[in-house]
Amino acid sequence: MQTVTTHTTKTLSARAAEVKVWKSRLVKNGPEVTQIRTKISSTTEDRDGDEFSLAGLESMVPTLKSGKVPYYLDHGLTEQGVTRYGALDMIGAWINGEIVGNALYATAFIEPGNVAGETLARKIGAGLPV
Repeated sequence: MQTVTTHTTKTLSARAAEVKVWKSRLVKNGPEVTQIRTKISSTTEDRDGDEFSLAGLESMVPTLKSGKVPYYLDHGLTEQGVTRYGALDMIGAWINGEIVGNALYATAFIEPGNVAGETLARKIGAGLPV
């Protein structure tokens, strides 16, 4: 008998108007950083049949605003079922969250000098489907 391992990949498409990229300072004398704001979840059913309640989305906002949630370029589980969260894969941190209609929007900043994060920001800024 052969065991087959699968993994789940969750995706959420955001239209270009739902994604914003800009540069600013998080603190008055701090470095200029790239920030990205995008829709990260909603109450609509995803392709796996899962969905959040509005209360569930609202419960995430304080955590996002805490600035203590790492921002990973890719995350989830590998094909072997191993968690794909690692310090070297982190490109920044989530720093804000807000509910708009039935969707949760969040803002993250990219660690200054993080090549992968800046590449992502350029792709979003160019309107590429990321």
